[in-house]
Amino acid sequence: MSKEKPVYFPIGNSGPDDFRHGMNLLRVVSAAMSAMHDRHMAVDLGALQASTNDAIAYLEGALAWATRVEAEEADHQYAACEGRQAGAASGKGATQ
Repeated sequence: MSKEKPVYFPIGNSGPDDFRHGMNLLRVVSAAMSAMHDRHMAVDLGALQASTNDAIAYLEGALAWATRVEAEEADHQYAACEGRQAGAASGKGATQ
C-alpha cells in the first residue's frame, strides 16, 4: 500500500471480511474488463487500477490475519502435544 493513496479499512472488519471484500472488488474489475473486451461498455482504466489496488490491500490485510491465526493454532497444537507427552512420561496421561 502506497503512502500517496492509502486504503482505509472499515473499522471492525475481520480477516474474512477483508478477504470477501477484496475478492468482490476483483470480481467487479473482472466483469468490467470482460464488458470492455466485448465492447459492451467503455471502462475507465484508472478506476480499474484503483479498484485493483484496493482489492490487493484488502487481501494483504486478510493474509496478515490468516497468518496470525495459523500461527496461534500451531502454538496451541504444539502446547497440547507437549502436554500429552509430559502427561504420558509421568504416567498421568494413561487411561485404563
